[in-house]
Amino acid sequence: QASTADGALSLSSIDHEKQEGARLLVWQGAARMALLSQQPLDLDRETNGDVLLVVTLRVDALPADASVDLQARSGGTQVVTLPLTATLSALDQGAWTRIGIPLKCLRTAGADTAALDVPFALQASAGVQIALADVRAATDHDQLLACPTQ
Repeated sequence: QASTADGALSLSSIDHEKQEGARLLVWQGAARMALLSQQPLDLDRETNGDVLLVVTLRVDALPADASVDLQARSGGTQVVTLPLTATLSALDQGAWTRIGIPLKCLRTAGADTAALDVPFALQASAGVQIALADVRAATDHDQLLACPTQ
């Protein structure tokens, strides 16, 4: 188990497909969880080929006033944000699903998909609980995130 210094976000191991195969994220306040890459990822070819960022997750709690955003960072400073709240609220709570986020959405929002140093981050508000099992570049998904219009 781990948590932020201020206790706004905690992370614990849970079972999914194998013992401790997933992580449960519990937000007690506004906080951001990020997956960092030691070397920037070049997903430019995959972006051109209509590949998705596929996230296997389970929504355990999503208050009516909650806010959840997906973020990615390129070049160490360029952060892009895609709203996830509506997509997550349409899911069955407690059920695992694979959400596909078109890499083209990240590019359209301003990310350099040839230099992603944070390919996936979640920014959420208090009360949100999400279990996260897998994040990968793939094409198989259960729900597709529609790119926000600019």
